[in-house]
Amino acid sequence: MVKLVVGYGAPENPAEFDEHYASTHVPLVHKIPNLRRFEAGKILGTPDGSPAPFYFLAELWFDSVEELQAPTAAPR
Repeated sequence: MVKLVVGYGAPENPAEFDEHYASTHVPLVHKIPNLRRFEAGKILGTPDGSPAPFYFLAELWFDSVEELQAPTAAPR
């Protein structure tokens, strides 16, 4: 199993980011060939109370590196 993690920094407008991510990115993610699992969510903080380095994380799982790379290898 291979996991791709995408970290998003703090947006200027969190509500706008949340809406755009939900309405644009999520539907596109579900069209990715070979995707086995998808999870995403906000980072609420850190164990020591310091500011989180990311606002939002997305995790995409594939069976192998080859499965992950397959969509990008297709002709466009």
